[in-house]
Amino acid sequence: MSALQRPRLVAVGDAHAGVLAALHRQCFEDPWTAEAVAGVLKVPGTFGLIACRTSEPAGFILCRTIGGEGEVLGLGVTPACRRSGIGARLLSGALVKAEARGALRMTLEVAIDNGAAHRLYSSAGFVTVGHRRSYYARSQGPRTDALILARDLRGCSGFVNPQTVD
Repeated sequence: MSALQRPRLVAVGDAHAGVLAALHRQCFEDPWTAEAVAGVLKVPGTFGLIACRTSEPAGFILCRTIGGEGEVLGLGVTPACRRSGIGARLLSGALVKAEARGALRMTLEVAIDNGAAHRLYSSAGFVTVGHRRSYYARSQGPRTDALILARDLRGCSGFVNPQTVD
């Protein structure tokens, strides 16, 4: 991905709740409302990034850090922008920010049947550390399991140049 194609990462603030909810609606079957996103953003240790292509938001990541641990709360890329490196860029930026906030490890849950997400997280060094049965509800069909993934954060600062996050 050239510098001209690379999405700009914007640090999330309280004013972004509506944008994040709109992105969440495009990315997930059971989207969060703007009020729910605003509530998440108020929790101490929460941070996020929005990836923008030109002036349009193309994806987001929401995370939190507490007690030396980081957690990915949600990561989504709009359907039109998937498979373009945006998810990897968002994840890399979040890993750097979590490490800078003192987190030594990052965890997340992912649906067992989400192959694209598994490939992304595996390529970023995440490994399976647990399993949650019937974790995710589906509008069609039975609930599905989640895998708990984790990775060490020491040395993530080499992933993304912090100056590229606006």
